[in-house]
Amino acid sequence: MRINKNNYIYYAALLVWAVFSVLIIISAYYNEGRSVYPLYHNVGLAWNAGDNIYAGNCEAYSYWPGFALIFAVLVKLPYHLGSCVWTFLNLISIFVGLYFLGKIVFEECNNRVGIFLLLPIPLLFEGIFNQQSNSFVAGVTLIGAAYICKKRYMLGSVLMLFSAVSKIAPIAFPMLFLVLYPKKLWWRYCIAIGLILAVVIIFGGYDYVKIQHYNWINYLGFDANERWAYRDLFVLFELVKKGKISSNTIEYFPLWYRGVQLLGACVLCSICMWLKYIRKYGVKSISISVVISGSVWWLLLGPSTEIATCVAGAGVAGFGVILAKKARVGWWLMLPAYICVVLGSSGDYEWNMEQLTDSHWIYGMLPFGATLMYIWVCLYSHKALALTIEGKKVILNNE
Repeated sequence: MRINKNNYIYYAALLVWAVFSVLIIISAYYNEGRSVYPLYHNVGLAWNAGDNIYAGNCEAYSYWPGFALIFAVLVKLPYHLGSCVWTFLNLISIFVGLYFLGKIVFEECNNRVGIFLLLPIPLLFEGIFNQQSNSFVAGVTLIGAAYICKKRYMLGSVLMLFSAVSKIAPIAFPMLFLVLYPKKLWWRYCIAIGLILAVVIIFGGYDYVKIQHYNWINYLGFDANERWAYRDLFVLFELVKKGKISSNTIEYFPLWYRGVQLLGACVLCSICMWLKYIRKYGVKSISISVVISGSVWWLLLGPSTEIATCVAGAGVAGFGVILAKKARVGWWLMLPAYICVVLGSSGDYEWNMEQLTDSHWIYGMLPFGATLMYIWVCLYSHKALALTIEGKKVILNNE
């Protein structure tokens, strides 16, 4: 395909992703000081040795036991090579997820696909650089959503449920789709869970997998009580009320905030249901709505909103900014929201935490931007979808 005015942004985006990926993978070879891969390496070693993956050198590991199968394979490679492969898996999964969704939604408008690929990059950097699993999990979730959009429900169910079980936070995506397509998905979800567990048991053995699930539940219930410096809505509440952040552990985490999280999920779910059952939008619009809603909930009200999980906002950042700008609906709200989230996700803030102890407003940048995104989703997302995807007046225009 020749490069012209209708696709130059698309090819520029592919080039940016290629350069970005090469640089990040090279840095992964030497990155140990700001990397969590040593933990994952220990988890893989423990799994292969039949040891407890939630104790000893693995005590900070909190994911579902089956997720450790990935690291059990990677540790068979030389350490630095395994580190690079893990980074590549994070990059390729989030890129493929964004690419599939972009191609499905924006069809032949290649420049829109390019913009959609570029917008989330600032949100990816820190999580991929420190080699956390967020980009991988978010990417698999988006790929699953893309397959649901293409009405390939079984494969989409397996992918989304794998992510949801592994990290818990992305559970908003499969739950929203289940509410919207109960007859198509409930039995597929049951089969998907069975398939995922069967694979883990085959490779890990029934007794070992059973014990690790028991250890995982105990860890989540009793040991995983550190909130770190999460930047969710509660942090914003503390800054407004107290002018500083004081609650850093679940011990001081108020029960009422769980209700706020649940209420926030119900509001987004109601919007998606309204679009499907009242406005009767098509599968493509419904899928976009789920991706935007799930992304903004994870970014603002999820159980682990920190800088490394800003990749959770990839869906709402990409779709939200483009839809708001092209439909001219609430763009004045989404654009500053995106800027705030990007600034709040800067790795420098996280890394220089000690130097920022007196700059509490920095911690509020991310939840403030995410709150604006949430408001845009509630007030304007349905209008933006009506003017673009449903009406096909704006988004398919190759200007």
